Amino acid sequence: MLKVLDTESGLASDVSALRSPKRLKAITSELGWKIYQELAKTPSSAVDLAKKLKLHEQKVYYHVNQLKKCDLIRLIRTEERQGALTKFYAAKPEALVVMHENLETHKFKPDAGNVPEILRGLISSGNANFRIVVGSPDPHGKYKARGSDSCCAIDLAMFLGSFTNSVSAANYKLDTEMRDSDYKQNLIVVGGPKANMLTATLNEALKVRMDESDDWNIVSKLSGHSYGEDDNGFIAITKNPWDETKKIIIFAGRRFPGTRATVIAFVKHLNEVAKGNKYDPRSSTKVVKGIDYDGDGVVDEVEFLE
Repeated sequence: MLKVLDTESGLASDVSALRSPKRLKAITSELGWKIYQELAKTPSSAVDLAKKLKLHEQKVYYHVNQLKKCDLIRLIRTEERQGALTKFYAAKPEALVVMHENLETHKFKPDAGNVPEILRGLISSGNANFRIVVGSPDPHGKYKARGSDSCCAIDLAMFLGSFTNSVSAANYKLDTEMRDSDYKQNLIVVGGPKANMLTATLNEALKVRMDESDDWNIVSKLSGHSYGEDDNGFIAITKNPWDETKKIIIFAGRRFPGTRATVIAFVKHLNEVAKGNKYDPRSSTKVVKGIDYDGDGVVDEVEFLE
């Protein structure tokens, strides 16, 4: 099973590769495709499909069996009806792609023109030229804090990976593992100054930063505003002070929901992030507020505050 990343929504979907003519044949007939589409919308049984589509049951059974043989649908549950066992199926992959037999011999090379300007330098010719730095999960640093933001880096890495054709097994560092040579490269820093010592080192020089003397509220030199909610965070893109030919991107939240909000903002609204701060467009800094749209207690969207 393959994965495809939608760079607009930031969501990854399962994709099934159709390499065999037999699998392709199962969905090329009008009825086979219609049944597959219905099962992609709602799980159903052959009997119920026949009633819904007003078709003879045997026709539907035939196509359901073909889809099952080609591994395009899956059995999700059974139900006893009038003494007989009724099987319910659902479409297996979320999307399909047809792959020709020589495709594996051609290595994917992203078009440099498709890499957003804001990511140029961090990604070039399909290669990842950056290191992600997350806070150590152990008590560390001046505040003896544990890094709890690290999981946010997973969504970020998936998004950045969609622009690359290579994966490094050592593409991240804990803040406690950073050594002199590690600083002189493009860095993506996840977590606020309490939990990530690299953010703490950079914090004072930022146009938008966290103020220890003000209960770690986010304060902006650009707007003069202060932000004190747990779901507030900021994204700061700045030159690397250890090597000004390199770049640093900081994702820092006042608490975990704030850091999550910054990553969602970057993944889902990269064009808006690239516009810069509304009080000073020359500054590549954004302040965001996390929003729980579906009411499940988890931040899933953002509002740009500046």
